[in-house]
Amino acid sequence: MNRLGTKVGLYLLGLLAFNLLVARLLGVLERDMDKRGYAFDKYRWEEFYQLPQGDSLDILFLGSSHAYRGIDPLLIDSLLDVNTFNLGSSGQTPLTSYHVLKNATEHIYPKMVVIDLYFYAFMEENQLANAGNNWLELEASGAKWAFLFNAFDPYEMAALTLLPILRKKNNLRYTLRKYLLGDDHLDDAGAYQGKGYVRQDNRISIEALQAEPFYSQLELEEDWMLAKHEKGLRKLVAFCQEKGIKVRCISAPMPTISLQKIKDQQRVQQYLSTLTRDLGIPYGDDTQDPNLGLQDDLHFYDDNHLNHAGVKLWNKALIPFLEIAQ
Repeated sequence: MNRLGTKVGLYLLGLLAFNLLVARLLGVLERDMDKRGYAFDKYRWEEFYQLPQGDSLDILFLGSSHAYRGIDPLLIDSLLDVNTFNLGSSGQTPLTSYHVLKNATEHIYPKMVVIDLYFYAFMEENQLANAGNNWLELEASGAKWAFLFNAFDPYEMAALTLLPILRKKNNLRYTLRKYLLGDDHLDDAGAYQGKGYVRQDNRISIEALQAEPFYSQLELEEDWMLAKHEKGLRKLVAFCQEKGIKVRCISAPMPTISLQKIKDQQRVQQYLSTLTRDLGIPYGDDTQDPNLGLQDDLHFYDDNHLNHAGVKLWNKALIPFLEIAQ
């Protein structure tokens, strides 16, 4: 029995070592992204933890890439004479936003939280993709472990802790291209500007917008939103109310052509309006506001994100909404 136990233990240790070795090899994608300045979650949290502890932060922005690519804290600071930071991240769901906030308040308390509501984030089943990169960058705390156990399923927990190969297996194609073909091309992801904001100056053409298939192929089911994400938003609001933190919700502008492709856009906006009204939270829906003066081929760089020229227009228009809490 002892021999069997020893063999099993050695076998498991061998598997663990193999997993770590392969994960290290597949991690070349993340290392290359860091070299090119694209490791945005890493830069964002490193800068955040350098902020002085306490309550010196006026506004904390949360949400998906519509937040971290759409809200420039340096611009907001200059216009409002405040101190803000953006902890948005790619695909960030409301459930992730809640845990990001809980972890952020281990270091600093904002006076107000502004969360971007992008309808697709309410549909995201895979927490590993949108929350894992945040979890990995967090400083050790009780809130970090609560994040792990309450926002991820067992497979995702294993991928974040003992079995990183599960998290990095999708890097295989990039790794093979790099080492077999010498091709380590990465798309232009924009430039990290500080305080969580990523700037993109490219512009998309009308022809490219019309050709993009994502939104035209998107069909929403009757219950398209996942209950765990609505629950996450409700918990975020309850936490803020308990701590005396003001809350605002916004939806970022999108190209008119993209919105016209979404068959259920009216139902989506009705859901978000009803939800925020039920929560008693001011909601600024700028998904399509003609008063902003945004043009599809001048102020967006893809089918759903503002470029820097568009960010400047939208952020200036946001000031009256943000001043409500000042």
